[in-house]
Amino acid sequence: MYPLFKPLWRIYVILGWGGFFLVILAQVQFIIRQTNLSTETGVTNDAFASELIAVSVIAVIIYLFCFMTGALMLVSAANKKVAKLTEETLKSCKIQEFIVIYENFQKQAEKHPKRLTRDAILMIILNHSVGYLNLGDYTMAKLILEKLPTFKAKKSEDIFKFFYFNNWCNYYLGINDLEQAQSHLEKARQILDGNAHLKTKYWDLHTSTKISFSIAKKDVEGVEVTLQALLKNAKNSLQKVSRHYGLGQLYLHENRIDEACTMFKYVIENGGDTYFVNEAQTYLNQIKSEIRNS
Repeated sequence: MYPLFKPLWRIYVILGWGGFFLVILAQVQFIIRQTNLSTETGVTNDAFASELIAVSVIAVIIYLFCFMTGALMLVSAANKKVAKLTEETLKSCKIQEFIVIYENFQKQAEKHPKRLTRDAILMIILNHSVGYLNLGDYTMAKLILEKLPTFKAKKSEDIFKFFYFNNWCNYYLGINDLEQAQSHLEKARQILDGNAHLKTKYWDLHTSTKISFSIAKKDVEGVEVTLQALLKNAKNSLQKVSRHYGLGQLYLHENRIDEACTMFKYVIENGGDTYFVNEAQTYLNQIKSEIRNS
């Protein structure tokens, strides 16, 4: 997660530097008083003054370190709270709740853009679009993705570029535009190829999107082994549901009806309010209809 509360950080910076300058001002006043005292009495306290100033400078450094550390801890706590909310909604596949969380963040970002970091704004928009993609609302997902600002040519923004192209790929898969889906899938892969750290962290996600593309193209050779491996490595319930759904589609394509039904039933029971549930139910209804008519 990225810092969402820049105002908190700004307050701590202002207070930190304010404290620093107050201590410096106090030392300047001390020196002036000592100088006046020396002029009036002829007595100097240079050694004492130097020691006091040195101790004060060290105290200021410690003060700033502690103050900034406290700020980072508070921001980190805020980020962890948001991460926990996100994790809980994904764990239970409560996509509507997920959307509400990021809808509120996006309203805040639009109302007070200067109060949020750029990374936070990018993260909010991308996660917000993910919510609508998993809900199957491709119109809203597109509208949100189109709000993204232009990316900068920085390595630090590779993660946002990857999710941007991955989200667009899923959007085009949703509206069955396979040509555009393939184009954005390739762009996402190029981002990962150019960043070893991201490739290690998000290769499974990219592979999962690639599998969805392969199933849509009905090019399913080797897909089952890959999907089973992805299912084993799933990090949350949403990933488990999506990968069961993919296996269901694969088994149905291969006319493995019983196995397909098992996968679709899992999706219906565990998919919450994701679009996978409606799709799985549709497949099951089709299977039942074909069995009745056979």
